[in-house]
Amino acid sequence: MYEISTKTYRMRFHSLEWEEGQSPKELITLLKELCTKWLQPQKHSIDQIIDFILLEQLLQVFDVKLRTWVEEHRPKTSKEAMELAEVFLAAHCPRNLRKEDKVIQRPRTTAKPTGIYPWAY
Repeated sequence: MYEISTKTYRMRFHSLEWEEGQSPKELITLLKELCTKWLQPQKHSIDQIIDFILLEQLLQVFDVKLRTWVEEHRPKTSKEAMELAEVFLAAHCPRNLRKEDKVIQRPRTTAKPTGIYPWAY
C-alpha cells in the first residue's frame, strides 16, 4: 500500500475548493482531516507545528530566486531557512541595497470592517 506524504496533505489543504452542493460542515471536516494529516499533532509538539507553519509562510514571502535556493537546501526548521536566506542575501546583495532587511508594514485603514467575524480584524 502506498503512503501519501505530509507534503501532499499540505498541498491538498491549501488547494481545496468548496464544491457545489457541499455543506460548510463537510468542508470544515475535510479541511480538518487534511490539516491533521499534514501537521500530525499526535507526532509533533505545538512548537514544531508552529515552526512548520512559520517555515511555509517564510518561503511564501521570499522572492522566487531566494525561495528556490533555500528550498534546494531543504531546511527542516524556520530558523534553518532564515539562516540560509541570510547566507544567500549576503552573497548576492550589497548590504545597503537589501530591501529584505526592512520590514514593510502597510498602513491599516481607519474604517471599521463590517464582516461577520470581528475577531479576524
